[in-house]
Amino acid sequence: MQTLEFLQQPLIRPITSLSILALLCLLEIAYPRRQLQFSKKRRWISNLSLSVFNVLALKLLIPISLTAIAVKVQDSGLGLLNILKMSYLIQTGFSLILLDLAIYFQHVLTHKISFLWKFHQVHHADVDLDVTSGNRFHPIEIIISFFYKALLVLIFGVTPISIIIFEIMLNSLAMFNHANLNIPISLDKILRILIVTPDMHRVHHSVSSDEHNKNFGFNLSCWDYLFRTYQSAPLLGHKEKVIGLDFFRDDKYIHPFELLKMPFLKRNDET
Repeated sequence: MQTLEFLQQPLIRPITSLSILALLCLLEIAYPRRQLQFSKKRRWISNLSLSVFNVLALKLLIPISLTAIAVKVQDSGLGLLNILKMSYLIQTGFSLILLDLAIYFQHVLTHKISFLWKFHQVHHADVDLDVTSGNRFHPIEIIISFFYKALLVLIFGVTPISIIIFEIMLNSLAMFNHANLNIPISLDKILRILIVTPDMHRVHHSVSSDEHNKNFGFNLSCWDYLFRTYQSAPLLGHKEKVIGLDFFRDDKYIHPFELLKMPFLKRNDET
């Protein structure tokens, strides 16, 4: 339990997140994949402001963390993994796999269910793609995601330590696979055997609905292979393809207040 107590320290996750953000920012400057089309300063201010707002919204509106819920579930012996009486190590491994599979399905649902798409389109409306895009989500989508993951904790009894590890992985790999980073093709082919790479995920941010309904994975790449939602590259190539959504390309939609209003605008029903 010492590992759990260490990972629960309040500064562990923000320090990890900021360190990875800073590293990827430097790598994007040194090895950019695409030339960005819109104001980087404005986009960064907007995306990072939304990220901070989401953290505060969760803290203020939901008084309990997923880890605390997982501790209560484990102490009560609830959940499938607790009923099966697995060792803690095996239970944690299964928990990480279950959580990642569940996030894959959640992502698919945000594209298939119009109500969820209204909020998820805030993420897809980013007109360029870089490390800050990985944290650009509408607060209502973040809150829905919290309750979805809380339900998974109750049903499966995932371990508290797996929640912390998974949240760190999810945040870190989301920043990585949204990064405007030029990874050598030979290395990319090796990496995407296991994890989602920037080139792989960039397909998902195409203006083409055929392409942005591919490559739903955030962490492990295997789910896209398994469920046949994988596309290796955009049809127009990585440097020529258009990022974002056709109907939210005006400069005004870079502003964070416009992002908060976006789900409630009329033209938000395309997926």
